[in-house]
Formats: sequence, C-alpha cells, structure tokens
Amino acid sequence: MEIITIHANSMGPETMRDIEVSTMNITLPGHGDVPLASDYNLPNLSNYLVDKIGEKEVIIIGSSIGGMLAHQIADRINLKALISIGIPPLSYDVLEGAVLENECTSLAYNPDLSEDQMMRLAEVITDVPKGRQVIFDAIKMTDPKTRSGLMSSIGAGEMRNEREILAALEIPMLFIKCSKDNVINNEKFDNLGFGEVIEMEGGHILPIEAPKELNKVINDFLSKNQLLS
Repeated sequence: MEIITIHANSMGPETMRDIEVSTMNITLPGHGDVPLASDYNLPNLSNYLVDKIGEKEVIIIGSSIGGMLAHQIADRINLKALISIGIPPLSYDVLEGAVLENECTSLAYNPDLSEDQMMRLAEVITDVPKGRQVIFDAIKMTDPKTRSGLMSSIGAGEMRNEREILAALEIPMLFIKCSKDNVINNEKFDNLGFGEVIEMEGGHILPIEAPKELNKVINDFLSKNQLLS
C-alpha cells in the first residue's frame, strides 16, 4: 500500500518532505519540475491524480488543496484512509465563508505577484520563520495560473460535493484544522457527521510549521486503524 502526500497550491512537494510515513510524494502540474497544464481546473487536476495513482491501494495525506483534491477523487480510487490538513470537506451549500478574506488569501489567489509579494505571502501564511524560505522558493517555481485556476474552477461549478462523496465511504478519515489558520474558516469543520476532526497548534501549512507533532498525530491515527505495517 502506498502512503501518498499531496501538497498545497503554490507550496510544492518540498513542504511535505518531513511526513515520515510517506512512500510517494505527488507533485501537482505547474509546480516544481512538473510540466505546466493548459488549465488548472478541478476536473483536470483530479484526472491527473487518478492517472498517477492508478489501481493501487492508497492512503492519502493532503495539505490544503492537496486534501481538497483527495476529497474530489476519493470515490474514483482505491482509497483506504484519508488525512486532510487545513481543509474541510466542501460542497456548494457550505462554501460561502469557507475562505477567509484577508491579506493572506488576497495574495494566495493572485496570479500576478511580484517577488516582494511572494515573500510577503510566505510571511503571512506561516508563523514559523524557518519555513518561509522554503515556501517562497516553492511559490517562485509555481506557474502563477495555478493560484487563480482553482478558484475560477470552483466559481464555474466544477467542484464535486465532497461531503456526499466522503459520507458514502467506510474508511478511516482524519480532518486536521489548524488553530492559527488564516486561509480557511475552521467553523466549516463542524457537524461533518463522518470522520474524526482534531485541532492542532499552527498555521495553514502545518507540515512545515509542526512536522514533529504532525508526524505523531499521523502515526497514532494510522496505528489505531491498523494501517501501519
């Protein structure tokens, strides 16, 4: 069984490198050294992941958009467990107010950032100085269209109902909300009716901010569900 990590939008695979149980780190199109895509919409990115994963049994650990994409494809792959960090399952009836309106999100979804603005995004999205250079480098290597493509896709009605998809699955699921998240409204984790929800101390890019603590939570969850060999 593969344990797959999927990074956040514009953050790149480097931000998931400290997840100890990972056996496969998928880089999304337009990030790192993966070729650009013609359109960074949800259907295209979902199909890309389904093709990469194939028929193998997998556990997915997704950060932010990486988690959202895992939700989108959960019923299209052989998924055995899901851990989503900094992103609740969404549907159009709970979408309003899910993304906070502040400096961080105005930068995070802007395709036209100067290098100064990229560094500012790295500064405001994490409280941990040591992670800011990693995040800045990742943003700089990302196709700018990724930052607007996903939001445009959601606005175009291309998002599947993640709550409906996940509620129908009988697998272990863990949703981690970040106490200092300045991207996502943590109220959207309430009243899911499936999976387990916990809160961890830190900002939106938790794998960079608290890798030791996150690894313990991941290991405990997988062990509890007899998913670690």
